[in-house]
Amino acid sequence: MIDNSYFTYDGNRGTNIESAIKLASESFETSSHRRNVQKVIVIVASAYESGNYDDPTKIAKSFIQDGGFIATVEYLQEHGNPVPLLNTLSSGPEYSFTNRFRNLTAEQIRQAFCRMFPSKTKFWIGLKYLAATGLYQWSDGTYLWSSDFQMWAPGYPNANAGYCVYMYQYTGFSYGWFNDECSDDQNYICQTVPCSADNYCATRD
Repeated sequence: MIDNSYFTYDGNRGTNIESAIKLASESFETSSHRRNVQKVIVIVASAYESGNYDDPTKIAKSFIQDGGFIATVEYLQEHGNPVPLLNTLSSGPEYSFTNRFRNLTAEQIRQAFCRMFPSKTKFWIGLKYLAATGLYQWSDGTYLWSSDFQMWAPGYPNANAGYCVYMYQYTGFSYGWFNDECSDDQNYICQTVPCSADNYCATRD
């Protein structure tokens, strides 16, 4: 439960989606952001009122034209009204979701993210070989144990080919994990913690 005493009302009546997109875009430009990571913004909203804020359509279109993707989730509460603006902000109808018909699943959204990578695209999965331990470690610090799920391609793992691991559709419908040099230029598949009630992001002018 949220204690309302921790929040103060600043007098704004609108929903500042334009500022939210700007804030997310700026986070992609920081030095800590890896340049090959696909830039994806997920907007979840149950209402939209323009108030005194700028129309977010322009900045959303600019973000998409610069190579980013925007997925929108229309989250309708009971007796809530549709939010048609969200459809105009997404990268396309396949990236626009709604729970209006109560059949929206997390798997649908995950599959949409997978479609952002064309076939035959190599992308890092956040797994790296540690010579000191002889084990593979995920980017969150956990280890890949022999009992864990693995998708090594035939002939792999092979640390002699490199310490970092990418995934690749190497034939037909077959995907697998491959070793490669960590300095090689591949795409990334990862997420960053979004701005939310649990993860406060400072407002930027």
